[in-house]
Amino acid sequence: MALYLKDFQFKDFSIIPYFCSARKKNELKFISFPVRFLKDIFGLIFKIIFNKIDAIHILGQYRNALPREFAWVVIAKLFRVAIVYEIKAGMFIAASKKNKVHKWLSNFILKKSDLILVEGKTYLDYVYKESLKKAIYFPNVVSNSEITKPKEIILKEPLKILFVGYCYEGKGIFEAVKAIHSERLNVNIELEIIGAESEDFSTWMDSISKNTRVKIMRYGAKNHEFVLDKMKANTIYLYPSKHAGEGHNNTINEAMMNSMIIISSNAGFLEDVLTNCGYLIESDDSLIEKIVDTILEILKNPQIAVQKAQNGRNKIENIFNSETQGKILEEQYEKIFKSP
Repeated sequence: MALYLKDFQFKDFSIIPYFCSARKKNELKFISFPVRFLKDIFGLIFKIIFNKIDAIHILGQYRNALPREFAWVVIAKLFRVAIVYEIKAGMFIAASKKNKVHKWLSNFILKKSDLILVEGKTYLDYVYKESLKKAIYFPNVVSNSEITKPKEIILKEPLKILFVGYCYEGKGIFEAVKAIHSERLNVNIELEIIGAESEDFSTWMDSISKNTRVKIMRYGAKNHEFVLDKMKANTIYLYPSKHAGEGHNNTINEAMMNSMIIISSNAGFLEDVLTNCGYLIESDDSLIEKIVDTILEILKNPQIAVQKAQNGRNKIENIFNSETQGKILEEQYEKIFKSP
């Protein structure tokens, strides 16, 4: 949302933010939901009437957010306001397959929308199948104001590896730590971990045996600037997520921006993003060995690894940036407003 408000500057359009409510800590769901639902509905009606908006741009989620989004679409149609629906959630299709109500609500929204944007290419066929409408691929981006200068990519000992994300079983961080301790890796490694830790991970990390070949630094949750500084200082970005709904997350873009050699699972949207720009591996039972194999492959053929990192940097400069995608968004808005 910050990019929409800060970096996507349009010639003929202005964005009026409206942030929906969220359940506060310790609030009971069965009391909180109807109160927040009504608050968000009347809040949108107020915006439509008093700000005289021409379109609503919904950053679509899934599951519990869908009833609110359904209501917003109904209101927009009643007031003859255009609807832009942007699917960002990586579990959107999976949630629809599991729940008939979810599928009905999401299909209604898709059919009533004037413009559909999708963060993952896999959704292009899905949207057309469900709504007979062509969606626009609209990937996650970095701000042009944040794009760093290209850096030289040097592979040397100690091999400097970075992980950023919530440290729990689903992100593959246990497998990442086990992989760098593998006896098959005869190289000194420094692994830096940034992100809040689950209790299980913290307990496990405090109990593992020390290895003179491996140095691990854990920083916990840190701010955006800290992460970017660490990306500049490290060479390999390791992201072996096992989450099937993994989206096009910010850290992948930022690693590409910083010319990092990326080892990632192919979960969710990651395969769309990293084809030819990183090393993609299956997040199955052999994940540990695949991480080890990939590190060995990088060390064996460093020139290929460097080229993949440069490809990622080029994709940021040419595609995954706010200026390029902002122009695409503006063009799509124009089509909506000029259509009868």
